[in-house]
Amino acid sequence: MITGGGGEVPAARIRETSLQIDGDLTNALDCAPIDSKVAVFRARGDEIHVSSSEKPTASPDQVCGLNAVTAPCGAGVQVGADYDYVLYTHCGIDWAIFDGRLWLAQPRLDNGFRSAPPGWGDPLALGVMRLLGENEAEFRSGLLVARFVPAPAGYAREACA
Repeated sequence: MITGGGGEVPAARIRETSLQIDGDLTNALDCAPIDSKVAVFRARGDEIHVSSSEKPTASPDQVCGLNAVTAPCGAGVQVGADYDYVLYTHCGIDWAIFDGRLWLAQPRLDNGFRSAPPGWGDPLALGVMRLLGENEAEFRSGLLVARFVPAPAGYAREACA
């Protein structure tokens, strides 16, 4: 039996269902009852992955650094595959380190004051990063999307407070 805001539905009757949360999942769940448990599912084709059975959280130490050696931060990412990813958003959506390279948001996204854009988590956003091609990557968190291109050689990130 599956229960929710719409009542109870026998599990055998469920063929297809979806839940849409606009914005950061962590912020959206802040209004859930204190004893709530959440399961985050990702489905592609016939594969279904359970990402979490608890409210998802992220910490700054999960943000990719340039010295990473394993995918998705380090080299070895497969084109078209989704990788769980923590994106630094505190100073806006500006850069990402993915597949062993520094990427720049195209376009840069912020709230006009060098902070996370409306709807995005701050200082971090949980989602998936995908290499679309050799020179294009995409981060998704629910309906939120940021696209990235490789940084030019010698590019130095701006400092952010």
